[in-house]
Amino acid sequence: MRTATQPSYRPPDDLLPGEVRALVTKAFRAGHEWWEPQEFVDLDKVLREEVDRLVPLVRRRAGEVRHRSREWYACDKAVDAAEYTMRHPVSTGQISGSIHVAELARRVVELWRATAEPDAPVECLDGCDLSAGGSS
Repeated sequence: MRTATQPSYRPPDDLLPGEVRALVTKAFRAGHEWWEPQEFVDLDKVLREEVDRLVPLVRRRAGEVRHRSREWYACDKAVDAAEYTMRHPVSTGQISGSIHVAELARRVVELWRATAEPDAPVECLDGCDLSAGGSS
């Protein structure tokens, strides 16, 4: 892998466990490095496994909070967005692969946020404010 630049994208340390944080960081750096096609396939597989693990937890959380509350909508949106993203197959092109794994990483962070308590501190990813539901 050839490094083009060294971006400073990091997920919020207080929210994600170390191994998930490392995956998300790697996914956000994909557009800044030259990757072999298999690297996109491998990261896609691991991120999909994390999404598959988190979706039932978020669904359970949605069942625990008041229906149609802010927390319920956060859970509902996180699951819907994750399921939509999971419909798309991995791409191994440099640009399309980078966009794809970054989007999966955003879904992982959003799912983690939906499982967090409402008053838990949540930071923005550098250049990507997931609390507002979009990226900048």
